[in-house]
Amino acid sequence: MITDLKRYGISKVGVSCLTGVSTREQNDLIYKIMNMYPDFIEGYAFINPKDPDALNEVEKCLGEYKMNGVKFHSWKQGYYPDNRPELDKIFDVIEHYGVHVEMHVGTAPLSTPYIWGEYARKHPKLDFLFTHTGYYEFRNVLYRSC
Repeated sequence: MITDLKRYGISKVGVSCLTGVSTREQNDLIYKIMNMYPDFIEGYAFINPKDPDALNEVEKCLGEYKMNGVKFHSWKQGYYPDNRPELDKIFDVIEHYGVHVEMHVGTAPLSTPYIWGEYARKHPKLDFLFTHTGYYEFRNVLYRSC
């Protein structure tokens, strides 16, 4: 993959791991890859706010591992963001590190941009990146507005 990316002039990529059950193992895998290709791979922590150890995982990934961002995927992990008050504490910790957060927001009902937008309003010092906003339910709205 790295050879192919470089062939197309890509000099750096951000990577997170969404496969598996344990975010600890997923984040360790990304850290390993970051160390294998330190000038090419930027790691993104994958954090599940339902995990009782989520705050420690953020600290480990951003502090010790020096990852460059944090990804949230409420649809994959099965939670409603508006029903996870621990997200505010997690965002407070992330803000301390000055990295951005990325949300998969294209699959309702668990991952809509509207819900995550409320967190963006409450945490204006954080940069929020919403990916896949036109996915499934929102694509018709986007097509009609073009």
